[in-house]
Amino acid sequence: MRKDKLVIFSTRRSGSTVALQMLFQHEKELHNCQSNLDEFFNIKLFSKKHRNIYNENGQHITTTFSDKKTDDAFQPSAIFDGENIRVVEDYNSDINYRYEGLGDTEVERRFKMIQNTNNYYLVKLFAEQLRHPGLFNYFNDNYTFVCTTREDTFEQVLSYGILANYGSGFVKNNHKPKMEPSSMYLRRPTFNLIEQDLLDYHEMFPKVKNKILVKFEDIRSLDDKNKFFDLLDFDPPETFKLNEKSFTTPMFTGDKATLFSNMDEITEWYNNSLISKLEPIKDV
Repeated sequence: MRKDKLVIFSTRRSGSTVALQMLFQHEKELHNCQSNLDEFFNIKLFSKKHRNIYNENGQHITTTFSDKKTDDAFQPSAIFDGENIRVVEDYNSDINYRYEGLGDTEVERRFKMIQNTNNYYLVKLFAEQLRHPGLFNYFNDNYTFVCTTREDTFEQVLSYGILANYGSGFVKNNHKPKMEPSSMYLRRPTFNLIEQDLLDYHEMFPKVKNKILVKFEDIRSLDDKNKFFDLLDFDPPETFKLNEKSFTTPMFTGDKATLFSNMDEITEWYNNSLISKLEPIKDV
């Protein structure tokens, strides 16, 4: 039996964005969910859209563009008035500023917001964020976890490699750049990140008390996207009608291996990694 509130628990490139968008429509209408806070606890989100960035004093810092990569990490401001949580994404506002070196301090501030509000907000969590003291126990005691997983972990690694090369902006806007054979290079630190993401997830998954498992492959195979809720055994309201924009366009529908110039190296990393030996996640 599900608890009153849901939280998305996922690994990268496992269908979590689709699950989050679809579930918010459902939870807003049926369970009075106030807002979709998305990756609320991901303090280092990389902004590659055209935005003017200001500091807390209203002074202009820089402008980022969708076609220009930047190593500067920005996170929209989280505002709490004692009851309502609001994430401000308008970087032209003077209340937005760069979070530099805040790390756990900002996670703790946002955690207290969730604890101190009586409202229901939908968020997405990765395993590394749930390692913050108290975070996992709180969500585990008070929420049902909707866990997204991907059975083909090698494809998942390559998908994350594509994302790392092009950034998330084109995925969310359904814009696909032209992808040429051997045009990409997967760096070892990027591989290490998705590797650790998967290992942490597999370690934490059995500890989740109340969970609903959703497989990436099942989402992609749906001939009618309105059937998404059948995967969760949820009944959408009669007035519910899927907005197809909720489903992001696949980044690449061909053989992902053809895109990487260091495919032999990637294959060796994977074969020598523990993630190549992981058993598929099962809902038990």
